Amino acid sequence: DKLKTMTNEIISFLKGNNKIITDKINFEIKKASKNLNFERALELKNMLTDIEITLTKQKVALNRQINYDIFGYYATLNYLSITVFNIREGLLFGSYNYNINTLDIVEDLLQFIIHYYENNHILPKEIILNDILDNNLLSEYLKIKVSTPKRGIVKQLLNMANENAEIAFQNKEAQLNKSIKEKEKALQELKELLKVDKVSRIEAFDNSHLFGTFYVAGMVVFDQFEPLKKEYRKYKLDMSIKDDLSAMKEVVYRRYYRALLEGFERPDIIIVDGGTLQVKAAKEILDSLNLDIKIIGLKKNQKHHTNTIINDNLEEIKLNNHSHLFLMLSKIQEEVHEYTINYHRHIKRKGSLASLIDLVPGIGPKKRQLLLKKFGSLKQMQEASLKELEAVIDKKTANNLFVYLRNL
Repeated sequence: DKLKTMTNEIISFLKGNNKIITDKINFEIKKASKNLNFERALELKNMLTDIEITLTKQKVALNRQINYDIFGYYATLNYLSITVFNIREGLLFGSYNYNINTLDIVEDLLQFIIHYYENNHILPKEIILNDILDNNLLSEYLKIKVSTPKRGIVKQLLNMANENAEIAFQNKEAQLNKSIKEKEKALQELKELLKVDKVSRIEAFDNSHLFGTFYVAGMVVFDQFEPLKKEYRKYKLDMSIKDDLSAMKEVVYRRYYRALLEGFERPDIIIVDGGTLQVKAAKEILDSLNLDIKIIGLKKNQKHHTNTIINDNLEEIKLNNHSHLFLMLSKIQEEVHEYTINYHRHIKRKGSLASLIDLVPGIGPKKRQLLLKKFGSLKQMQEASLKELEAVIDKKTANNLFVYLRNL
């Protein structure tokens, strides 16, 4: 009976009826998810996708004998899940899932697609997208056709990519929910390590520079080891800043001087990237503001791996790299680092005049518009004298811009 049933299922599948097999796989996906076996659930989902595309690829090959990539997505408030199908000569060449945190779905999806091809992925003849983006703008940038199908086989594949992205998100979300207990353990470890009664809100800082100067800094906020992305902040630092310690002092001062003025919530712990010198620099600023906030530094070893906490008494505390605390602190460290350097990456990727001069302290939308109206191009702005710049904007900002342009 089992052999006969199996034979009938295979014959049914070869005739294009995949319902019996896909129902079984869907049942196993639900079973795996219920048992918290998320890797197995995702493996089964990928199998399901392969089956569905196998049954449609002959139609695709007949109707569209070209190479194209399909970008499906699923988004929530702070999270973007993306599925990419690579179709080559009408056949599925590859299927991939990507998960990123997001503050702006449209902007982040656009940047993802651009970055996808900048990372040595071969451009296809055509890109298939949902209608959330400006297809003409993306087409002009990548120099290929970008379209959004309304019906037919390719529309079915786009829908399938969207569904895969949603399932990948659900699996990721389930894994995150599973990690709640791990976060609770990490918080307890941190409280015991620092001998404090309460740890909830954490603010972490990092800085980066362009062309060896022109420092920017980033701050990320976590509560119970969960990122609060709406509270992330970027800082353009003074043009006089030439080293990491000075950058650290300025951003810590600006953040917590404003906290005093505006009365917004202060963290239980501040994290800086570095060792004794960085902790001392941050503590010096907090002391000058009469603020009592715990500070720790995350110090790296000779192999550039974080392995030690420096507390505000400048004591070294070794981290167990298998502990829950180590994993959570590493996540924060990576997050603030990526958030900060992405400021520069974004500017380099856009390559626009507006983005480049946005780095200069003192230049906002109004001054940028005045400069663009007067000079029109980066080249003409670079050729302008300091007096010509001062005729458009104030002297201090003009001097900052003059120095900046000479270093581009």
